Amino acid sequence: MYSQETEEVFVLLLEISNESDPSDPIRVALDSSNLDSKLTVDSVDTHASAVTFAGGFFGIELPEEGGENISNVRISIDNVDRAIVTAIRNATTPPDVQMWVVLRSSPDVVEAGPYFLTLESAEYNAATVTGELRFEDVTNRRFPAHDFTPSLAPGLF
Repeated sequence: MYSQETEEVFVLLLEISNESDPSDPIRVALDSSNLDSKLTVDSVDTHASAVTFAGGFFGIELPEEGGENISNVRISIDNVDRAIVTAIRNATTPPDVQMWVVLRSSPDVVEAGPYFLTLESAEYNAATVTGELRFEDVTNRRFPAHDFTPSLAPGLF
């Protein structure tokens, strides 16, 4: 990773899935060609058949490091397939987005990630689809998650 030159290429894989149609996620690889990988939403399944991540360009703006709050991630995908816009229009809940970083030579081995995000908003035109991705805000979760009431913890009363 720190050498001046290398034969290896890092590839960012992106999967957008929706609860209303989980069987047909959109898979994109930030590469000039398609990439077959055994990555799934849950993990790497060595017994599963490989899925294809369509090679193409998408831009991603990562949030700045530091600060008190969690920033959004901006993404821009070339609108080369109308399935992307159709999936956004048909979504009844915010789509889930998962990202991995892999090497082109070993697409089944995760180098970084997975990163779980939610597509909060999206805009599109004939050329591009842009959206705001948000990380789950785990820092503001309530702890403990439940109240200690007689019905949940009768041994305390």
